[in-house]
Amino acid sequence: PTGHTLSSAEESQVRIHEAGHYIVGRAWGLPFHFISARPGLSGLGFTFLSDDSEIFSFEKIEYMIASAFGGREAEKIFDIPQNTGWGSDFGKINELAEDLLDCGYRSQKLLQKYGLVALARMTENTSQQAMFDLESIELRELISRAEGYAREAIEFFGEETIQKISDALASRADGVMLQKELDEFLEPRLSEFHKGHKIKDWIDDGVF
Repeated sequence: PTGHTLSSAEESQVRIHEAGHYIVGRAWGLPFHFISARPGLSGLGFTFLSDDSEIFSFEKIEYMIASAFGGREAEKIFDIPQNTGWGSDFGKINELAEDLLDCGYRSQKLLQKYGLVALARMTENTSQQAMFDLESIELRELISRAEGYAREAIEFFGEETIQKISDALASRADGVMLQKELDEFLEPRLSEFHKGHKIKDWIDDGVF
C-alpha cells in the first residue's frame, strides 16, 4: 500500500516478483516499457507492458496470462511464501482469460476439438448448465496452459538470472529499469529460447 515502509526482505520479494513477470513476458516475446520495484499507485511494484498497437491475438493474451503467473513462479524458485500481492495477479489472470474466451477463443477451440457438426449438436442438445460447465473446463485448461508457459520460462532462465535482475533493480535509486537494460541480463539465452520455441520478438516485428 502507498506509504508502507518495506523491510529489506519485502523489498527483495518485490524485486524478484517483478523480475518474474518480466522474464516470462519477454521469453514469450511480449514487449515492455519498464519494470518498477518501488511502491506505486497499483501496488508495491509493477511491470508495465507495452501495448501501443490495436492488434490483438489469442496467442498474445495467453502469453500475457503467463506473464501474470511469472511473479509467483519466480518467488517459488526462492521458496518465498505466497502473500496477499498474489491476489491482484490472480484477478488479472482471470480477467484476461475471460476476455480471451469472450472474444472467440472458446468457439475456436471447441471447434478444433469436436468439429463443426458435433459442436452444433452439442450446443443444440446440451443444457445451459452443462455448457457452462464445459466453458469452465475450457477456462481452467487455458489458465493451466499459461501457468505452464510461465513455469517453463522461469526454469529456463533460472535463479541466477532472476537474482541479477533483482540486484540491478536494487542498485537503482528509483527502482526502475527499461526493457533495453533488462534484456542484457536475458541474452544470449533469450534468443536461444525464442529460436527453440519458434517465437518472434513481436516488438521488432511490429505485431504489437
